[in-house]
Amino acid sequence: MARPTLFTHRKFRRLSIRLGNPALAVGSLELIWHAAYQSGDANVGTPEEVEYLAGWTGERGDLAAALVETGFLDPGEGEDLLVHDLADHAPEYVVRRRRREQRRKQRDGEQRPTTDRTASGRRPASDGTVTGQCPDSDGTVSGQCPDDDRTVTPTPTPTPTPTPTPTHREEEDTEGADAPSAPAIADASESHPAKKKRKSSDVPPIPLAGLLDLWRERLVPPLADLAAGDLTSADRDALRRLWVSAWRGAGDPLPEGATKADRSARRLAALGWIDANVFKRVRGSPFLLGEKTDWQATLPWVARHWKKIRRGDYAARPRGMAASGTEAEYVGPAW
Repeated sequence: MARPTLFTHRKFRRLSIRLGNPALAVGSLELIWHAAYQSGDANVGTPEEVEYLAGWTGERGDLAAALVETGFLDPGEGEDLLVHDLADHAPEYVVRRRRREQRRKQRDGEQRPTTDRTASGRRPASDGTVTGQCPDSDGTVSGQCPDDDRTVTPTPTPTPTPTPTPTHREEEDTEGADAPSAPAIADASESHPAKKKRKSSDVPPIPLAGLLDLWRERLVPPLADLAAGDLTSADRDALRRLWVSAWRGAGDPLPEGATKADRSARRLAALGWIDANVFKRVRGSPFLLGEKTDWQATLPWVARHWKKIRRGDYAARPRGMAASGTEAEYVGPAW
């Protein structure tokens, strides 16, 4: 389902003008995105396949060309077309499905045995046949060739050597010979203490009301306000991940038995971490504030891209200068 910000984006307006109907534009996008979400792959095929997915009945090639010109599709290998920045804008369930599929393919590739096309223990002869086999008159191989004395020599099977069973006396003599003493085991555990893995369950639930209040206080206006009821499940997942990072970034894990006052102070520190590391950089970005284009950042979008924001990818810089220092025009997200 398209996000509400799609309908005010200038790229969507250009596509609607090109197709002559906003309903036709959003319907075509929804059908194409749905196919990409189901497969988890940004590649939606050739222009003909794209127009088939969208149920296009107009002039052949017009829809695909309009989607490429407006930036909703990118050229891929050959004639294939790719959904623009699918990994950045797809719902969370699509991203998780794609990661699972990539891990499955990686496991299959690691576990697939390599096939040796040469017979084990057989060496190809100079005439192209395999030693130990003889071709029939029609050129096929059937069975083994006899040796020079016209008899087939079987390969002897080695007889396993039985393992001697120790006597009762030998068991008493060898028992505990290589086992470390109890103090040695205790010393090893003290010198290498086990690390306690930090779990997301150590982080309390996100204070959604407090985070929304902070958003309104710092960024509304110029950015749009929103209520908790406007958030989708994917939006809440993104905010939860941001909150986990903020909670851990605000200090060391709280000790067991921490008081309510300690947890309250830590909650305020985590909100301050979000304000200093994310919201402050949003306030300093003309692009995210909508001063460069008609598009503006929303709280769910910020929660999904906070790492890029903190890294400075959207910071103000001289006109025509990209983040890498090369001249390039920065193009915002597709929707």
